[in-house]
Amino acid sequence: GPRDQLSLADEARGSVVIITGDVPMGVSAQDARAHIVLIGLTNGGSAFSPVLVTPDALAEQWDGGALSGTLCVDLNGAAHARVETGAGEDFGQRVADAAKDRGLCAGTIIGSSYGADALQLNAGDALRIWMDDARHKPIFGVIEQEALAG
Repeated sequence: GPRDQLSLADEARGSVVIITGDVPMGVSAQDARAHIVLIGLTNGGSAFSPVLVTPDALAEQWDGGALSGTLCVDLNGAAHARVETGAGEDFGQRVADAAKDRGLCAGTIIGSSYGADALQLNAGDALRIWMDDARHKPIFGVIEQEALAG
């Protein structure tokens, strides 16, 4: 979960993810956008944000295929990365690519092509990942993890 301890072997990399409904094989990128049902954050797949949001709830931050905002990653209380998301990203295309040769079942998770660089963690390091809305409130909640040895 978003507050689980993090193994040093886990990848520490903040990024945006989408979750699909059922997607038919061979869907176009434009039509694939309608099959994106939830959006959230991940820490390299080892943890997901505590809140997933529907595209409609994101209003102007979601253009149908990309999430615009600043992905924030702090390490030990200091800013590590601030990544502007959205530019050049098209989750509709990523869904269409994944469904090229087979349909996708509801609940398929697809990660973004952008994100914060992977971190090399040490035991005791504290990692925090989030994205704020226009009112400076975390849209997806916050992933907060501590790295443990072994």
